[in-house]
Amino acid sequence: MVDHLFVYGTLRSFSRRRAARMLRREARSLGPAEAEGRLYDLGAHPGAVFRLGSGTVLGELFALPADPAELFAALDDYEGLAQHHSEGEYRRERIGVRLGDGTRLPAWVYALARAPEARLVAEGDWLAHVVARRARTA
Repeated sequence: MVDHLFVYGTLRSFSRRRAARMLRREARSLGPAEAEGRLYDLGAHPGAVFRLGSGTVLGELFALPADPAELFAALDDYEGLAQHHSEGEYRRERIGVRLGDGTRLPAWVYALARAPEARLVAEGDWLAHVVARRARTA
């Protein structure tokens, strides 16, 4: 059973969004983590495609509650998952992540259903990317 969630954008602990606050209340942060994939700038939020050997996406790992059904229902709604994953922009899938101490764990993640035609975030860190983007426009 996969009982972790890897988040890399607007659900991370720095976010003030309602869904991020709910995640912090319902689940426990295990700290920084990373996964193999590519991160994209979709404007107000990021998206990622997870493939082995394609780069690194930085984020945060959460331990889910014993029964995450209600939490997933709310997060699925926030991420815009369609009833059938192929119809939505995102899908929830299982991937492998690595914590800062090297521990590897399976985790759920909200991944883009397909690679977008959007700007690649080469450093793989949405927070660093947003800070740099704001500095360029200031």
